Amino acid sequence: MRRLAAIDHVKIVRFHTRVRVVEPERIDEILVAALKASGKVIYVALHANHPRELTAAALAACARLVDAGIAMISPSVLLHARHLGHGKAMIGPGAIRQVEKAAMWSQT
Repeated sequence: MRRLAAIDHVKIVRFHTRVRVVEPERIDEILVAALKASGKVIYVALHANHPRELTAAALAACARLVDAGIAMISPSVLLHARHLGHGKAMIGPGAIRQVEKAAMWSQT
């Protein structure tokens, strides 16, 4: 983080990781302090594939980050026709429209 902190034009740093899910104990006070000391805006993306991965330890790791003022985000894959049991991953600008159509269809 010291090397990133030294780069003036870098204002935001995003980390995408599964550490909080698979090794939540690694999100300790030392790591949190190092992230905060950079002086950059830090985002940490939580990659969880299933709610069962959000164990008490994983949630505690997330809480340590959030309590320290580190923003957390959670990307998700847009799935087409998920409600029908299909799992076709979608990307691109059309993906949002397909999800909106599926949501409208399921409300009728």
